[in-house]
Amino acid sequence: MSQPWTPTPGQTWPPPAMADLWATMTVWDAWWTGTPAALRSAMAVPTSRPTNHPSQYRGGIVGRIARSFWGRPLPEGDRPSRGDLHLPLASDLARTSADILYSDPPTITTTVPTAQDLITQYIEDGITDTLMGGAELGAALGGRYHRATTDPTHTQGCPFVTTHGPDEVIPVFQWGRLTAATIISEFTDSAHPGVVWRHLEDHWTDQGGYGHVRHTLYEGANNLLGRPVPLTDRPETASLKVDPTGEWVGSGLTPGLAVVYVPNLTPQRAWRKHPVGRYLGRSDIDGLTSLMDALDETWSSWMRDLRLGKARILAARSVLEGGTGGQPYTMDLDQEVFTALDVLDKGEHTPIEQVQFAIRVTEHEQTVRALTETIINQAGFSLGTFQESSDTDITATEVKAREKRTLTTRGRKAAHEKRALTALLTKMLAIQQVIPVDLTVTFPEVVQENPLEQAVSIAAVKNASLMSMRVGVQLLHPSWDASTVDAEVAAIRDEMVTPIEDPTTWHPDYDDDRTR
Repeated sequence: MSQPWTPTPGQTWPPPAMADLWATMTVWDAWWTGTPAALRSAMAVPTSRPTNHPSQYRGGIVGRIARSFWGRPLPEGDRPSRGDLHLPLASDLARTSADILYSDPPTITTTVPTAQDLITQYIEDGITDTLMGGAELGAALGGRYHRATTDPTHTQGCPFVTTHGPDEVIPVFQWGRLTAATIISEFTDSAHPGVVWRHLEDHWTDQGGYGHVRHTLYEGANNLLGRPVPLTDRPETASLKVDPTGEWVGSGLTPGLAVVYVPNLTPQRAWRKHPVGRYLGRSDIDGLTSLMDALDETWSSWMRDLRLGKARILAARSVLEGGTGGQPYTMDLDQEVFTALDVLDKGEHTPIEQVQFAIRVTEHEQTVRALTETIINQAGFSLGTFQESSDTDITATEVKAREKRTLTTRGRKAAHEKRALTALLTKMLAIQQVIPVDLTVTFPEVVQENPLEQAVSIAAVKNASLMSMRVGVQLLHPSWDASTVDAEVAAIRDEMVTPIEDPTTWHPDYDDDRTR
């Protein structure tokens, strides 16, 4: 039995054990969000000085951020003529990660009919959509939490799933397994500036393995947790049914923790010695922010070349009009004939000169392509996953070879998804007093074999006496269970039996025009 995180008097915020982890997640979240404002907020070190900021010479994440493209100081009066541009590659990676897992939903089966009916209801209520959204969040921030939630006013009281980011939960792990968690929700309002209310929802199990939930509301500030206040102080928590200790009494106790953690990928290399971070997953963009920063710098430089490459002219005052009585000089660009002035030739430049800087298209394009390909590859994806192909005449084997890195990454992520989803569904069914013993979660193959090509290949091996009929059926229908395969084999054998006629009743057939 593990107890959830317990705050101390005068607790600062965020908790010291989570501060460094959440700071890194804030940077990942900024890249996932993808707006220049979010990137500057997470990475920039503000300064009004035109010189380098001292933080640029520091080590660690602060120094790296301050030296980055988005973290560089931009003194007033020395800002670019146009805002810096961002290529949303991080969000593309996170979305693709979710797509390869849940665009074709997993199959969830059990031999308990009542449990199967409830699982069908969960799917109809949108659990797959919630899981897909959570998978994108987890790919960006390294993982996510799902909670089995009940609300009599929602889905007719049927349990449903909610998602919480790793920067919203304080976990407790034992031997790599989540044993307790505190989900944090923050509230503010304009009537109380500077005040932050935090709702702490503690989840843990007792010695018998039954899950408990406790609710506490704190009134504090941005950097302080503050003091406990009644749940009725906020409308978001006023309706919670709790006992005098804050423990939820909405329904009876059921086995298992109501919260599961789904890591994106493991191990977490950067936090392997951190007491909490070592059990968390790593983001798809972990270690790639400097490359994405360089990509944005290159893209912004390319667009700057386009702006500076616009044709401009320098005109001498001799071809300008006005300039008297405080009026500005002007020039009629449609005028075709100018009257030369009788002035002493001092060898000056011609009255009108064209200025147009070179646009370094090739250099920028090659740099953008190299950075993009490196980021995609280091994130664990194949380049073909992000490239549209017009080649439709391609076999499944060729697709698997082209998408090998993506499929390998998907397999690693799917293993984490299966374990967490099985535990989550088991808890949801337990809430409804149904305990399945054989819950199975199966993620379908991303690349489907062509049925005709597969049948021809199986037939060739079968005709060479190198495969039994049962194995052939299993290969053609990998999702079938043993009983279904056996039934299909029996049906095929029955159709293969040719009835033999009784020889005593046989007589030759004659054409109608022949004499018998």
